[in-house]
Amino acid sequence: MELPNFSLCATLRAGNLLLILAAQDVVFFASTNNAIFKHESNSSTFRRLPISELGGPYAIDVDLEARLIFWTDFHNYQIKRADLDGGNMQIVTFTGSSPRRIAVDPKEKVVYWTDTATDSIEVVKYDGSGRRRLINLGANKDPLGIVVHPTRREIYWANTRVSCRSYYTGICRNLADYRQIQKATCDGSNVETVHQLRLTPNGLALNQAGTKLYWSTFTSSDTYTLETGDIDGNETTTLQNLRSYTRGVGWYDGEVYYATDNGIVGVLHERKRTSRTYNLPTSDGVLDVFVGRRKKIHKDVFRTCSFQRSLCGWDQANASDFDWIRQSGKAAARRGRGPVLDHSIQESRGRYLFVDTSDQTLALSRGDATAIISPPLDMTGSVPKCFRFWYYMTKANSTSLNVLFQANGILDSEPEPPRLMWFTHGTALNEWAGSEVEFPVDAVGRVLVQAVVGESESVEIAIDDVEFGECRKTSRLSCDDDTMTMFLDRARLGISPSDEITLRDTSCRGYVHDNDTIGISTAYDECGTSYYESNDLIIFSNEVTVVASAGIRYTDIALQFNCSLERNYRVEMTYLSHGWIKYVREQDSRDFTVSIRQYPDVRFREPYPDNGTPEQVSEGVEIFIATELTLVQDMMEWVNSRCWATPSANPYGTVQRPLIQNGCPVTDDVAVIDVERNDLKPFSFKVISFADDMELIFSMSKRS
Repeated sequence: MELPNFSLCATLRAGNLLLILAAQDVVFFASTNNAIFKHESNSSTFRRLPISELGGPYAIDVDLEARLIFWTDFHNYQIKRADLDGGNMQIVTFTGSSPRRIAVDPKEKVVYWTDTATDSIEVVKYDGSGRRRLINLGANKDPLGIVVHPTRREIYWANTRVSCRSYYTGICRNLADYRQIQKATCDGSNVETVHQLRLTPNGLALNQAGTKLYWSTFTSSDTYTLETGDIDGNETTTLQNLRSYTRGVGWYDGEVYYATDNGIVGVLHERKRTSRTYNLPTSDGVLDVFVGRRKKIHKDVFRTCSFQRSLCGWDQANASDFDWIRQSGKAAARRGRGPVLDHSIQESRGRYLFVDTSDQTLALSRGDATAIISPPLDMTGSVPKCFRFWYYMTKANSTSLNVLFQANGILDSEPEPPRLMWFTHGTALNEWAGSEVEFPVDAVGRVLVQAVVGESESVEIAIDDVEFGECRKTSRLSCDDDTMTMFLDRARLGISPSDEITLRDTSCRGYVHDNDTIGISTAYDECGTSYYESNDLIIFSNEVTVVASAGIRYTDIALQFNCSLERNYRVEMTYLSHGWIKYVREQDSRDFTVSIRQYPDVRFREPYPDNGTPEQVSEGVEIFIATELTLVQDMMEWVNSRCWATPSANPYGTVQRPLIQNGCPVTDDVAVIDVERNDLKPFSFKVISFADDMELIFSMSKRS
C-alpha cells in the first residue's frame, strides 16, 4: 500500500512522557495499566481522568494545541484518543496486534506506534485514515520507545529484543545486535543504527533542541539506568543508576522524567544530577509519562504589551552596546527627543520603549546595537503566527530598526543564529507607524527588536503596543442597507495616515477610524460603485486604492470589495415610470417610428396627455405601457420582439430587467394585452426596482 499524500514528522514533542507539572507551568499526565492521571494546575494532587472504555493504556502522548491525548490500548489492540479532560473517547484504529509506545506529530496530525508482535513501526492520521506499516524491522527486534525529530524529518526508536529466550538462557549469540537506538526518515526509508547499547533500552525521549536522546535501560540482573547520547551516534553517558524498573521517559527544561514500577515518577536534573519524585494515587506501576509546556506559556504569557506598567517579560539582550529605556511622552517633551504621545492611549502620560542615537552620554559609533528580547513564543502549529508592533522612527540613511526571530532560544545553551524578518530605515513622518510581520517558521523561540546605529546620524526610535498571535486580516468589510465601509488594518498593510486612500471616484477619501484602522465609506450609488443584479441579489462593487507617500511602504495597494443585498431590501422604494422613445429604421428604407407610451388603465384608450407620466407610485403597482407604430406606409402586422426596463436612459446598459421576449411575457408580473388596433402592442408590468435608488425607470422596446 502506498503512503497517503501527507507529510510526516514536522513537529517537536518533548519525549513520550504524559506529564504536566503545575509548579513549573507544564502539563503532567501519567498512565498505569488501567488509568490515566492528570496533574491539575490548581492542585497538588493527581486526578484520574474519567475516560470511558479506556482499556489498557500502555503508552501515551499529547497534542496540546489540539487538546487531545492519545494512547495505545495494549489489551484491545487499539490506538485511542480523548479530549484532555477525558471526554469524547474515540478509537483511532484497530492495530490487530501488540501496540506499545506512541508518538504524535501535532503539525501533520499523525500518530506513530511501535508493535512488538510484528516487529514494525506504523503510522495513521488522527482521524484513523491513511494507516500504513512504515517499517518492517525484521524478526525479534521488539521495538519500544519512539520519538519524532522536530526538524530532521526523522523518527527514532529503541529495539529491545526482550522476547528472545537467549536473554534469560544465554543460548543466543550476538545479543547486542538487538539492543539499539535506530532511526529512519519519515517515509520509512534510510534505516540506520544510531547507538549500539550494552543494556536493553525501553522508553525514549528527545530534548527540546533535538540534539540529544534519553532512554531507560534494564537487564535480567536488576540493573536499571538512565542514559543519554546525541542524535548522531556519539558516545553515550549513564546519567543515573536506578533502583527499580523504568519504562516511559520524557525530557523537559533540562530534566529527565521516568516512569517506575511502584507508582512513582522520578525526575533527574541532567546538569546538577539532583533528583525528586512525584507520587501517583496508586500502587500500580507507572507505564508512561508526558511532559509538555502548557499552551499558554508560549502563547498567553505574552500576547500584547503597551509598556505602561512593565516590560511584560521582555528583557534587554546581554550583548547590547546600549539599552532601550521605558519613556513617557512627558519626558520626551522635556528632553525634546521622542514622541510626545504614546501609541496606546495617545496621551503624554503613556509610555513606550525608546532609544536615541544622539545621546552623547552613550558615545555610540557605527555598528553599535541594542536588542530587547521577548518571552518564549510558540510559532508551531498549522495557523500562521504574526508579531505586530508600532514604531516611531525619524528618517535615517543607515541606522536601522530590525525584527529578528531566534529559534530554539528558550531552553538551549547554543541557540541558532537569529533570523532577520523585517527592517526599516525610518520615515520622515514624526508619527507612529504600524507593522505586522508573519513568521513562516515552525519553531519555539524569541522575537528580538534591534536598533543598529548608522554613520553619524541622530535618530530617534520608539516601539509600542507589541503583540503576538494569529495574523490579522488585512481588511474587513461592513455592509448595511445604505452604505458599505472598508476598514483597513494599518499595521498589516503598512498604511500611514499621510497615504492617499481613495475609491474609484478619487474624491471619496479614507479617514482615521481608530489607532489601528483606516476607514473608507460609500453609499451604494456613489464613489464609482458598480453593481450587478440577479433575481435575488444586488451585488455592489468598488475598489480602494492606497498610494504610498511616506516611505513606509514602497508599493501601492488596491483592494476590491463587494456587498450583496437581497432585493427585498428595496421593497419600500418608490419610482416614477418614464417612457423612453427609440427610433429605428427598417431594412427596406421605409421610415417608421416606434413610440413607447404610458396609459392610465388597461383600456389603452388614450395615453397620458403629451406623453406625460403619473404621480409617484410604489414598487409592485401595475402600470400600463404600449408600443405604437406611426408614420408607416402600408401598415403591417408586427410584434414586439423584446421589451425591457433599465435604471437609466441607456438601452444598452449592463443592468436590464426583461419584460417581453419574442412577444411573450417573461415573468408572471408582466401581461401582454390584446386590443383591436394593429399598430398598438400594449402590455402591463408591475413597477420594479433597481439598485441605484433612482426615481426613474425606463421602458425599452424593439420590434421584429
